[in-house]
Amino acid sequence: MQKNALKYLCCPLYYGELKVDIETANNWNIISGIIKCDECGKEYKIKNEIPDFRIKECYRGVNRIQRTFYNLYAPIYDFIESKLAKFSGFKEKTLRNEIISTIDINEGDCVLEVCVGTGGNIPYYRRYTSNLIVGIDISEKMIETCKKKVKSEKYRRVDLVFRLCRVSAI
Repeated sequence: MQKNALKYLCCPLYYGELKVDIETANNWNIISGIIKCDECGKEYKIKNEIPDFRIKECYRGVNRIQRTFYNLYAPIYDFIESKLAKFSGFKEKTLRNEIISTIDINEGDCVLEVCVGTGGNIPYYRRYTSNLIVGIDISEKMIETCKKKVKSEKYRRVDLVFRLCRVSAI
């Protein structure tokens, strides 16, 4: 997690301001530590540069099934998705480019992608902004795959977050 990313985050339960207790870090990133909510006192771990905002009580029913499915699917996700796209008569890269180009992203904007998966959209966001991209996902394996891709492609200013929180009616 980038040290300056904390200003973009809040507690998923009470939306309170967060403080971090850093255990290990380098010049730019917090590698491990604890994030604590000022409002409710809940603590969230940072491990391997990824803050874990998942709420244990939310892992029931469909969330548990989806998490399990995507953890199993993550290692082959990119391969299968590209084959499905080709089988359906289009190129995945063309589709991603068209979709991202319709979003009003300007240089200097931050991007939040919910369900980032393996990070397939990151290079397309990067064409429009050099600012922070935050990817959130429920699946440990999807985030691990995305993190490897971010490191191998040397994408800068990308943060990944585990997140699952309550859904409230508006």
